[in-house]
Amino acid sequence: MVQPIDQAEDPLQPQTPPLGQSLQQGQTAAAPAPGFSPGNLLDGWNKWVDKPNNRAALMQFGIAMLQPMGMGETGAGHFANAVGSAGEAHQRVTGQAEQARKEDTAATLRESTASAREQSAGAAELRAIATGENQRLRSENQQLTGAAAALRAQSEAKARYAKEKGDWDLFHPKEPFPSFEDWSRENRETNPIGGTPAAAAPSGHVSWVNLQRDPRIQNQIASVRAHMSSGKPQDLANAKQWIQTVIAPQIDPAELNQVYATFGLTR
Repeated sequence: MVQPIDQAEDPLQPQTPPLGQSLQQGQTAAAPAPGFSPGNLLDGWNKWVDKPNNRAALMQFGIAMLQPMGMGETGAGHFANAVGSAGEAHQRVTGQAEQARKEDTAATLRESTASAREQSAGAAELRAIATGENQRLRSENQQLTGAAAALRAQSEAKARYAKEKGDWDLFHPKEPFPSFEDWSRENRETNPIGGTPAAAAPSGHVSWVNLQRDPRIQNQIASVRAHMSSGKPQDLANAKQWIQTVIAPQIDPAELNQVYATFGLTR
């Protein structure tokens, strides 16, 4: 007797998976690739635009594309010129940023060195009061204070110059920007040679209140207080001698008792 062919084993019949298994396979095929999120595209774009060199390139590309095409210029050529302008803007801003970082690092190092020398000179001045060397040390301290102030002013001026030059080069790439020396003379914002601020060299009789506003005197006052905190008789005697040799010649004699009282001393 002829046996009927089982459909599940018939090689000519298509093998159809069960209904539940087919639905699961459809969901798996429709799932996005692992680790991909559409929101990452917007985050990546924002991070790219936040960089100054990329933003400059994008702006330069837009400006170039908005320019009218010249005679004989094709659309592809116009687009290529815009891409080239964007690349130049990107390189220009990147180079300016790198140069600014190098200048800031060098200026910070110079300022730190001058500040350390200034503090060292201030401490040495107090120790040398009893030996009569305070006048020479005060002069050196004054020079270092002026040098530090000049370095700070020059660093700030160079930062402003770099920003203005970057903005000018972005929108006027073919027009030269003044040199730093010419820009400084025009703006009168820095003194490249250096010098001492007027407040660092008080002269004549001034009030004790105004004298305490002098940065140089403020550093000395802090150093005197630090030595007096030890309570040693020698440090207290040195503080009194500092008042007599440094402060007394500069203030009204009637205020001398007030100076002693400021430090908790008596004449």
